[in-house]
Amino acid sequence: MIATSRPRPITVLLLILIIGFFGYMITGSIRYQAAGKSFFAEGRREYNAYDVFFTIFLLALVVYLIWYFLWRWTVVSIDSSKQQLKVFHPFQLYKQVYHCSDIHGFYLTSRYSKWCEIKVMVFLYSTDKKIKISDFETGNFRTIEAAAWKELPLVDEKTNAPLTTVQKETYRIDTNKNFDIKQAKSIRFSLIAALIGLLVVFVLEYGFLFGTVSRRLPVVVQVLLLMVILFLLYELLRIKRILRELKEQ
Repeated sequence: MIATSRPRPITVLLLILIIGFFGYMITGSIRYQAAGKSFFAEGRREYNAYDVFFTIFLLALVVYLIWYFLWRWTVVSIDSSKQQLKVFHPFQLYKQVYHCSDIHGFYLTSRYSKWCEIKVMVFLYSTDKKIKISDFETGNFRTIEAAAWKELPLVDEKTNAPLTTVQKETYRIDTNKNFDIKQAKSIRFSLIAALIGLLVVFVLEYGFLFGTVSRRLPVVVQVLLLMVILFLLYELLRIKRILRELKEQ
């Protein structure tokens, strides 16, 4: 059996939307500045140092997002039959294969984002080499996690000392399960909040279509808005299924 990590669709979608939005602002700003006008003032005045600063800032932000999410993107594959852990960085064109016996172990930790805690799995090849993936960018994180539980030892996060079989099972049943339930509930809350916000925008846009408001969103934005709403509904159903499965364990 081979378990290979794959990107989470909603993360990819959000990344495309954010980079596309900032890219639109950057190209628009450069185009306006080439004509001597301010993009941020919709051409009502000449551009100044603040316009140049914000353009450079947005460009730096896009470069940072590309570096953080694309350049650092890690694909992990656990091959149970060959007892191998394969690590691939697509945009760095880097690939490394480790034998499971050479892996010291793995541990689970978390980092806090604005909306919820993100679960992180850390593979230890040596005391100074770590391979990290998280459930923020990994769509099938649970599959990789299940393969790691089966093939690799669990180690203490602070001391890196391997846990006993009893300690490992206790952690999996209690600590790990409780975190998964808490995280799923926080994600559900964030999805509901985002869905309500987008539905309000969509209702307002419905008014735009009937000419009740002087301005309207571009058709492409309307379609994307509807796609995001449908995707959020899908994610809510998926979270509901995950919570039911966790509670039944």
